[in-house]
Amino acid sequence: FGSLVDDARVQLAMKGAAYQNVWMYVIHKLEAAIADCEAGTADSDDHVDVADCTGCHAWDQGWAFYAGSHQSEGESDGYLVYALAEEVCTNFGTCDATSGTAQANEMHLAHAISGLAHIRAGNCECANEDLDEIKRWMTVPLIQGALEYAYKCDPNGGNEGADACAKGYAL
Repeated sequence: FGSLVDDARVQLAMKGAAYQNVWMYVIHKLEAAIADCEAGTADSDDHVDVADCTGCHAWDQGWAFYAGSHQSEGESDGYLVYALAEEVCTNFGTCDATSGTAQANEMHLAHAISGLAHIRAGNCECANEDLDEIKRWMTVPLIQGALEYAYKCDPNGGNEGADACAKGYAL
C-alpha cells in the first residue's frame, strides 16, 4: 500500500470502513437479536416491551446499517454495502430484470423481513436460518466488487489507476 497516492489512501480507508466494518457490525446486530430471542430478554437499547418483541430493535438496526441512511431504494446513491450491490449488479447480470434492484439486496431484505417476523414470534431457530441466508447475500456484492476492481486495477485490464486499486484492496 506504500505506493498509493493520498487520494487512493483516502479511498482505501473510506471503502474499507464502509464495506468491512459495516458488514461485521450488521452481523453483530443480527446475532445480538437472535441471542436476545434465545434468552427471552430485550436488548439494552431496545425500548420495546419484552412481551411485544424481543430483539426486534437490534434486528432492524442490522438492515439499517446494511443500507445506510443516505440510500434510496434500488439506487447506488448511498455509501454502504447496499450501494455497492446496486453499483456492481449490472456488470454481473445480477440485477432483477423487472425492478433493476440488485438481487443480493432483494434477497437480503426478504430474509431481513422474514427474520424479524421470526424474532417477533420467538422462533429463534428460523431467525438464525434467515441470518445464514443474509450472510450469503451480503457477501455477493463484496465478491463482485473485488472482481470488478481487480480488473479496473489491472494495468492490462481496465487500468483505472490507484483509486480503483484502493477500492479493490478495501474489499
